[in-house]
Amino acid sequence: MRWFWPLVCALLVACAPDQKTEEGDKSTSKQNPESSRMVGELHDGGQRHRVAPLILHPAHMDFRVGCLVDRDQARQRGDEPRPLCFDEDRRSSPPTKLRIEYRLGLQVSESMRRLTLAGEAAHFVVEATGTLYQVLDLAHAAYRGGMTRPDEVRVVSGNTGGTDVLVEILKSHYGTLEIERIDVPPPAPANAPDSGKAPGSEP
Repeated sequence: MRWFWPLVCALLVACAPDQKTEEGDKSTSKQNPESSRMVGELHDGGQRHRVAPLILHPAHMDFRVGCLVDRDQARQRGDEPRPLCFDEDRRSSPPTKLRIEYRLGLQVSESMRRLTLAGEAAHFVVEATGTLYQVLDLAHAAYRGGMTRPDEVRVVSGNTGGTDVLVEILKSHYGTLEIERIDVPPPAPANAPDSGKAPGSEP
């Protein structure tokens, strides 16, 4: 029996939790609060650059995929496809301009609808809540105003804070960018009269 109690003591010591390790983990977490933040990605030329905060990339919102599908479907119907909403070739040099189209409270659904109806694209849309979405790889220029814009990154936003965060991310990625800010007009009322007709005139 002399060996029994030393063996029990040894087993108790071996099974005891490592309090120092737990305390060490807690102190490390306190020292690095950034480690608890969600890390996102910036897509540029097929490469994924880690950034914070989170940037979402929903597949159904990707203009590159959507516009290629639209072109293929138009050809299958025998229709002449409209110009592609982005440049299939990658940029030959980094963009130098950042175009921000903004209206407070602008919803992503409206932003995407406006762009799709115009046959255009943007690289980012910012939800009214501040959530960031990348909808086109930065290596491809977006189509706007009848032509592709190889020197431009295009953002459509409904939130000031989210826009400011995205601007800092892009400046960190590219360096200095010339910023152009454009006000997005409110949607026309559903019962608005046709501006091409005089009031009271017959159709």
